Amino acid sequence: MVKYELHSHSIMSDGCETPTQVVRDAKKAGVRLLALSDHDSMKGVEEAIEEGKRIGVTVLPAIEIDTELFGEELHILGIGVDIHEQALFEAIEAQCQKRLERLWRMVDVVEKKGIPVREHIKLSGGSASRADIAKALFSMGYGNSVSEAFNMFLTKDLDVNCEYKRLPAKTAIELINGAGGIAILAHPCLYGTETELIVKELVPHGLMGIEAYYISATEAQRREGVALAEKYGLIVTCGTDFHGMAIRPTSPMGGAFVNNEDVRKGYEFIVNKLGIKFYEAIDD
Repeated sequence: MVKYELHSHSIMSDGCETPTQVVRDAKKAGVRLLALSDHDSMKGVEEAIEEGKRIGVTVLPAIEIDTELFGEELHILGIGVDIHEQALFEAIEAQCQKRLERLWRMVDVVEKKGIPVREHIKLSGGSASRADIAKALFSMGYGNSVSEAFNMFLTKDLDVNCEYKRLPAKTAIELINGAGGIAILAHPCLYGTETELIVKELVPHGLMGIEAYYISATEAQRREGVALAEKYGLIVTCGTDFHGMAIRPTSPMGGAFVNNEDVRKGYEFIVNKLGIKFYEAIDD
């Protein structure tokens, strides 16, 4: 098993690095298999794949779809999806439009506090997010980092008041499967709903894996994830949720990777199902 990272973000959603730089970070971290899984966007995938070919990192087309289940926000990773599959593409484009409309509602709220942030917003062309506002605030001199600027102004109240309608989790999983991908429950340790209730609800719709080894999961949460995977016939994966060190310094590239039997089984399933061929490692 090579070192892998199946959960990473670029400026095409709420990360702070280009897809090319994310791949270069993977190379430096010894990651040989990388999934660029931006929130509700696949626009950085082709760039990442090309850079991966150049420097010897196999990049999987992927996405993290923000969904809803039991009235709660829930994230589903789609690994190895066909980014040109029509149904998935159209659904994600619709979500991107909703996210963009939400962004400008949030900007209105921030500007009512006397902060003229609108003219500093720089959109990447991917999916809009609160991070776009945080980056703009940091460029204006608020906070000592993007992360600090985010925490200063982008509160939960702001998010709730500027909510948007997400895809049902079941629909997202069906779209991922329809695009030839593998649907994985992202960071199960972060939800308020009992993890087993989520898994039990989504397995009949094609959920295939659970990100038991998430970067901030406790040992007890990891054990629970592994146990649920065994009970419901799911694969186990690792995920760092990399956004770039300027935004999440506690989540370094490849930081959640572990090499044990449960993870190896999941890795072998992914490699075989997707027919992954590894590029020759290149020393720059």
